[in-house]
Amino acid sequence: MHSHPPNVVYYATDYKIKTTSPDGKTALREGKAGTAVSFGPVAHALENAGTTEIHLVQIELKGTAK
Repeated sequence: MHSHPPNVVYYATDYKIKTTSPDGKTALREGKAGTAVSFGPVAHALENAGTTEIHLVQIELKGTAK
């Protein structure tokens, strides 16, 4: 389990990810290469649920834009 501040993730490859939240709930997320997703602060565990490697760029937002 780990956490992130608000962030944006850009997926360079197709992906299938299983996420587990601190309360034990799980979710399966799938998407295509070229997708960008924004998230608020989050704590989770991640598992690659697909059959190929996942490549992504994550940008953590640690301040307030002015």
